[in-house]
Amino acid sequence: MQFKISTKHAGIAAVVLSMLMGIVLVSYDESLKKLNEYVHQDCGMPDDICPVKNAVPVQALPAFLIDAGIFGLGLFLIFYDKAS
Repeated sequence: MQFKISTKHAGIAAVVLSMLMGIVLVSYDESLKKLNEYVHQDCGMPDDICPVKNAVPVQALPAFLIDAGIFGLGLFLIFYDKAS
């Protein structure tokens, strides 16, 4: 038995997966921010220049880029037409 899936369905699956992954990443990002604030609570730097309090954690950036790539691939597959 052969399993066939259209490019449109694969694209929809990729978009849904990237959205779910985005929700997990935002939750992960928020927990990292809270952890950084707790660890650096004794930091004497002002809040407006402290890199820990104002930045997205470095660990989350590659994951956000991969998620954006999966989302873009999903959109491409949704609108891709083999006949063209």
